[in-house]
Amino acid sequence: MAFMECQQAFFRAPILGAFGWFGFRGKDRDWPLPDIALETIKQQEELREVFKEIGVWSGDPKDDEPNLSNSLWISYGTLSELDSTSVSAGLRVLVQSLGLSANPDDQYLSTHRFRKTIARLVALAVTGAPKVLMDLFGHKTIEMTLYYILTDPDIAAEAKQISEEMVIMRAITAIENIDDYGGRVTKTIKHMVDQRRFRFGKDLGAEDIRELAEILTMNGQSWEMVRPGVICTKLPGSYGEYAKKVGHPEPSHCGSGCDHRLEEDFLRQDVDGAIADSIKYYQAERDAGNGLMQDFWSGQVLSHLKRFDDLREKWSANSSIQEILRHEEKPE
Repeated sequence: MAFMECQQAFFRAPILGAFGWFGFRGKDRDWPLPDIALETIKQQEELREVFKEIGVWSGDPKDDEPNLSNSLWISYGTLSELDSTSVSAGLRVLVQSLGLSANPDDQYLSTHRFRKTIARLVALAVTGAPKVLMDLFGHKTIEMTLYYILTDPDIAAEAKQISEEMVIMRAITAIENIDDYGGRVTKTIKHMVDQRRFRFGKDLGAEDIRELAEILTMNGQSWEMVRPGVICTKLPGSYGEYAKKVGHPEPSHCGSGCDHRLEEDFLRQDVDGAIADSIKYYQAERDAGNGLMQDFWSGQVLSHLKRFDDLREKWSANSSIQEILRHEEKPE
């Protein structure tokens, strides 16, 4: 295979060939190849030619076949203790070449030992960045991607468990730092924390906070990240403020006035800047007598003011904010 001809195979083989037996495939695409990858392939071609010249072959009769003898990868040497056709065997050869042990804890490495790592990666991607998986496999839906990865029931169960644990940990962090969070649901969470403090007669310990996190998330079944820093705490079967139906949160329907919305602290600075910009543009449109755009920026101000209570208090003395709020409260 020539140097430039191998580029498509280099990317398509891992994506399609490795998973093609499951019944359907993703979309064929040409991915741009980084310069370092091109240089690596070129070096591999040179290594292949060197080993062919010195005659170090594996003895595999397939190596003499024309369609394989000119491939990018060739077999060489012998693996007396390992099955040369096994992926796990190749894994052990790899770690040995790196100076690592191929049998840690007196157990030979195998791909099966990495199933928990795969499960964690799947859980992280599914809960935090599902589109990364979809783009990688060229799929239109996350369900199609999960069909490939979660065919193994053990991996599926572990990925589910890890995903739920991540949700609970997210809720624990929110409970411990709820005064720094934004969103209308913060009042509900603070009320639940105060109730438990009153009932127990003390500040909540680690076990108490975890128990509350499990209650709030139904043991990790809810609290979906709809966009960076914005969490929908709607429970399964409940209705949202803007999407008047049960089911999974819909990011396009997530509004700052929803009672289920929780916002992380790092968004506060962006929201503060957005309020300042909205006021500036509101004043400019008001002075220009452009009522339509004035109403638009008024709506932006009102939307951002709902996100963090401390920012609403900070801007409450601003004359334009007071004007917008008076107009909002005025009956039609």
